[in-house]
Amino acid sequence: MLALVAIWILIAAFALVAGYAALTSGALGPLPRAGDRPLVALWLGLLAAEWLCLSVSLFAPMTPWLLIAILGPIALVLAFITIRNRLLVELRALVNFNTIVALLIIVGAAGFVAAGLRPTPDTGEYHYPAIRWLSEHGTVVGVAQVMTRLGYVSSLFPLIAPFDAILPGRAFATINGFILCLIMAQIALAAFRIGQRTARPSDWFLGAASLATLGMATIVGSPTTSTPDLSVMTLTVVAAWRMLAWQEEGDGTRSLVPLILTCGALTAKLSGLLLVPAAALFAVWGSGWRRWIGVALAAGVMVAPYFIAAAIASGCLALPSAASCLPVPWALSAQTIQDLAQGLWEWSRWGAPMPAGAGPWDWLPGWLMGRPHWLNTTVFWPFVLCFAAYLALARHAMSAGERWVLALIVPSIVLVFWRAPDLRFNFGLFVTPMALLVMRFGPQAQSSIPRGPARLLTSPIAIVALLAAIQIGFGVVVDFRHGQTLTTERLLRPRAAPAAGVTEHTSGGVRYFMPRDGSACWGAALPCADQPLAAGVALRAPQQGIGGGFIRVP
Repeated sequence: MLALVAIWILIAAFALVAGYAALTSGALGPLPRAGDRPLVALWLGLLAAEWLCLSVSLFAPMTPWLLIAILGPIALVLAFITIRNRLLVELRALVNFNTIVALLIIVGAAGFVAAGLRPTPDTGEYHYPAIRWLSEHGTVVGVAQVMTRLGYVSSLFPLIAPFDAILPGRAFATINGFILCLIMAQIALAAFRIGQRTARPSDWFLGAASLATLGMATIVGSPTTSTPDLSVMTLTVVAAWRMLAWQEEGDGTRSLVPLILTCGALTAKLSGLLLVPAAALFAVWGSGWRRWIGVALAAGVMVAPYFIAAAIASGCLALPSAASCLPVPWALSAQTIQDLAQGLWEWSRWGAPMPAGAGPWDWLPGWLMGRPHWLNTTVFWPFVLCFAAYLALARHAMSAGERWVLALIVPSIVLVFWRAPDLRFNFGLFVTPMALLVMRFGPQAQSSIPRGPARLLTSPIAIVALLAAIQIGFGVVVDFRHGQTLTTERLLRPRAAPAAGVTEHTSGGVRYFMPRDGSACWGAALPCADQPLAAGVALRAPQQGIGGGFIRVP
């Protein structure tokens, strides 16, 4: 816990000065209102740190010393700039006893929750191996030849990698735990404004969407792992919030903040792909051709490291699309990509290989009833009801901000249901209509909130203490159900990853390891594969060892 908190303080320091420098530069559009600026700055700065680490990992292993060399000088320069731009003055105006205590509760609760790793298949099978490859070798050419899903790159992993070298097998929650802190702060900010009866519609949206996101994250256990899903869903919500806030606080000047946030969602996971065009259109609508070109170039720079890393790792820009693969010696075979796509198609519908003789739509009745993934149904039906109710209420009086939010989420919703109907890939898309509906009713009821509940809402300490108690209680119950015990070690550092026993194999001159049981490598020695290497896989540069990469030879 304390180890994670120390890491978050370092990340927050860089993120705050970097994000604030970007906001006050004037290049991103109108400044958010004072209370929103620290949150927006922290999000922008976090994405900047991820982008820098992803870019550098293309050329070098992400070690702790390299992280300091990258972020340290930048932070010092930006700190000087932001102090000149009155950062400390603004923060001093926002900080008081209640704020400090609330922040301590948020960080303490998030630290305790995030320190209790809830192992998931994805974390052990390819998230943690990917982090270890980045920590020891950087982005390795053709690494997906060893394990296909290492071709799924993410901007989260290069930032986690240096901290894994300090806390081996315990740094999974480096980013998601930090995001948990931001979500709780968003809820507290919205509740405070609602209680004071000064909330705008966008505040109601932020509070409702963040609360729903927190619920999903708590149930799934995302803050304890390195999954990119939490980043994608939260960035979707925050981008929609900034679109709504733009109409309330701006002078009509288009903001680039939603574009940066959606580019961050894309680089976290490919499921954020269609968010970017909508945010780019939002940034340029009604502008001249020079701004169109400038925004297109900026978006290209922000997402380029992701696609370069994907091409280096697997030879493909966007797995599991065979059309995105390049004619390079380390590219995955067409059959491998077809098997990967088919497996994703079947797992998202059936939760297992498609039964023999089943028709293309036979999965639907079971899916709608919660089989195989009960959480899909839990989210889907409220989404349908809320979306229908919202459209019925708003169809004749929809603001420009609301229309942009729909343009942001609808293409991605269609893509999810078409390609892989597992709502986990971006829960943010499905909580947004609910939050839009709350936004419709909330401001009307704001003046009639009784004095008692209003006083509770205006107390950040009470709000975050309630959220903290629910999360900690839920986490402890889950731990006990899985046979985990509470130890004092958790107060110092996160729970360690499970150990994986392996067997040694050799193929094509490549010495590698495989798990004895299952397919999760966890912290096994590299290279670790989840299945025997395909015929023809060989070292790309034998004199450089596994760090030189892998290729397929005829």
